[in-house]
Amino acid sequence: MDLVVGRLGRPHGVHGEISVEVRTDEPEIRFAKGSKLSLKETNKQLTVFSSRWHQEKMLVKFEEITDRDLANEIKGKTLIIKIDPNKIETKKDQYYEFQLVGLNVIDKNQTALGQIKEI
Repeated sequence: MDLVVGRLGRPHGVHGEISVEVRTDEPEIRFAKGSKLSLKETNKQLTVFSSRWHQEKMLVKFEEITDRDLANEIKGKTLIIKIDPNKIETKKDQYYEFQLVGLNVIDKNQTALGQIKEI
């Protein structure tokens, strides 16, 4: 199963660093040096070389992206990781989107409204 962890923004500088709109509660783990991430659109694998916070955005340098032109090629793409849905741990009252699909929806009067199809 694919889990979205970020969306790539604009390149930062000339050495391939790129901004990331973080979509995970664990950015320090997901963007740690050596972490393997994939581009959802192409399935290309990227390896985190370094990451740092800059003006409320994360800047990430990937081993495979060595200059601004290469960073520009992946701009706007979605970063994912492969996870086993059976091994996911969540805190109380926290859920991943895929865990909600298929649940029945009821209003405060206990009237059935339908089922969650997609998020």
